[in-house]
Amino acid sequence: MSSNGISELHENVIDQVLDLNGSPEVILQATCDLLHDTMPNWSWVGIYFLQGDQLILGPYQGPETEHEKIKVGEGVCGTAIKENKNMIVNDVSTIENYIACAPNTKSEIVVLIRYQDQVVGQFDVDSDNAANFSEQDEKLLLEVADLVGPYCRVLSAKA
Repeated sequence: MSSNGISELHENVIDQVLDLNGSPEVILQATCDLLHDTMPNWSWVGIYFLQGDQLILGPYQGPETEHEKIKVGEGVCGTAIKENKNMIVNDVSTIENYIACAPNTKSEIVVLIRYQDQVVGQFDVDSDNAANFSEQDEKLLLEVADLVGPYCRVLSAKA
């Protein structure tokens, strides 16, 4: 671990995100691809854009999902927005209003993406393993969220 508590793998991911170029769409898709392909057991990585009282699915990597829109307050994603906080769920079967994107999902992390202190979207990451996510994963996603926040703001306005 480095002195700031983020593993070398996480630092490598941040460096790769910093090196991305292209349109907001290209950068966000490449970020999802990178996280999905690099992080162990991250089976689905996506970005939802906040528009009014609903989340709109943006770029993602993993199995197709039918959840293209989620109302604020519904499921883990909507609850994170409603409560204005990141969420780590070690066992999704314990969540009463859980919305299953894939039948094999066992755990989930949601990290809000902000631009100028305003929530513009969120990372939603699923794993087929229970208790897969840690505070270190949250820190990584928070750093990446800071980097992609401006791109999410642009695309959330278009969503």
